[in-house]
Amino acid sequence: MKLKPEDVEKILKLREDGMKLDEIAAVLGVSRRRVLQVLKTKQIKTPGRKKKELPSEIVNLIVDLKERGHTIEEIHNHLLKTGVKISRYKVWSVIREHRTKQISGEILQTLLEWDAVVGILVLHITLKEQRNRLLLMVDVKNCKILLWKLAESLRLKPIIATIDGVLECLKGKRTLILLSRTPPLVPTRGKDNKLTRHLKNLGVEYQWITSEELIRIQKRLSRRISKEISHENPYEWFKTRGVELVETSCSSYMKRIGMEVGKDGPA
Repeated sequence: MKLKPEDVEKILKLREDGMKLDEIAAVLGVSRRRVLQVLKTKQIKTPGRKKKELPSEIVNLIVDLKERGHTIEEIHNHLLKTGVKISRYKVWSVIREHRTKQISGEILQTLLEWDAVVGILVLHITLKEQRNRLLLMVDVKNCKILLWKLAESLRLKPIIATIDGVLECLKGKRTLILLSRTPPLVPTRGKDNKLTRHLKNLGVEYQWITSEELIRIQKRLSRRISKEISHENPYEWFKTRGVELVETSCSSYMKRIGMEVGKDGPA
């Protein structure tokens, strides 16, 4: 299958962003082998090549048309008719960048509204060909891991008890709990489970992590930890290198959305 230049460009960009080969193949509607061929024959980045920026009025026009409900194809055709020659991929990337900035602004606003924000994450980690679960309780505003546990399976009851301990330390602070949509945290039936009912009874606010941007970060962390973790002594590795890796990633993201990382942990 012969790919268009914009399709090749899209493959390279998606791979550079960390997307898996199978995922790229699904997006483009081609085989995994075809994606691999493109990556082997093309450079992901051309050294010294300066990225051409679109004029702000073109960017604003693309965003405006998208917000009015137009498809990428319709926006691309409209631009061509007005003499603006850019690829469909460029239209897509402008829309994605705008959406990312928009989501980052919403996340930043949420963080500023609360005294403390605690992320409860469950990552899937591959260890000795066995899929394990890594529980992380993260003080998001200060980019510190409050607690972690690596195990083949996690039960909701001890997780709830641990959350209670964290909330006790944060007593007196307006606290928001962020929950990843991963078992055993996510309800398997209906809208609630023991965890969400418990938080409601305590009067603690919580939100599910639904932002694609944050979900991608979780997936990248899972892949990187799975790749680097010591199979001989995983717990010792995570206590040192793993904790540092997660906290550094959190800190980098906070700075990217324009928020200073706090120096003090929860009182």
